Amino acid sequence: CTAVIATSATPLGLPGELRLAGLSQADLTEAVLVGTTGEPAAQAVGEAGARRALWVASRGLPGVALSLARELAGLAAIEDAVVHLALRAAPAAAFLDVDANLIRLLELAAERATDDAARARVLARLAGELLGDAAAAARRRALADEALRLARRTGDPGTLAEVLDARLRALWDPAG
Repeated sequence: CTAVIATSATPLGLPGELRLAGLSQADLTEAVLVGTTGEPAAQAVGEAGARRALWVASRGLPGVALSLARELAGLAAIEDAVVHLALRAAPAAAFLDVDANLIRLLELAAERATDDAARARVLARLAGELLGDAAAAARRRALADEALRLARRTGDPGTLAEVLDARLRALWDPAG
């Protein structure tokens, strides 16, 4: 976190504390692309889907976005930047609240995931993030079931463990 302290000898008519928010998607993209021109980080977020994913994952904070962009630059060529960011993005909403931006990012990542392990992890995370949507119970169940099927097909114990953990969260309810 960063704190900015500004003082003035004359009253400005402002409240005692101002909270700064993240940049808009357009401003963040410009800051990351222009500020890192020529770096692999700038090339990693050249595609529109990656720029949107970077904005959601960083919550518009330039320092976080630049760090994530550099992380993307180090990805293997076969890894998708949107899938990578969707699996690592922290939700901005409180428990049982729905983070619509993160949901959209996960849905985009689900479309782009090319291997069973990545798709299973994305679908399981999406199911968990939908927990706060009372109308999404059937969708959560379907997503969790598909994620489990894919995870079992991979034969990877780590993927299976991650999906089972996310499934438990996604299907939680007081009656259960």
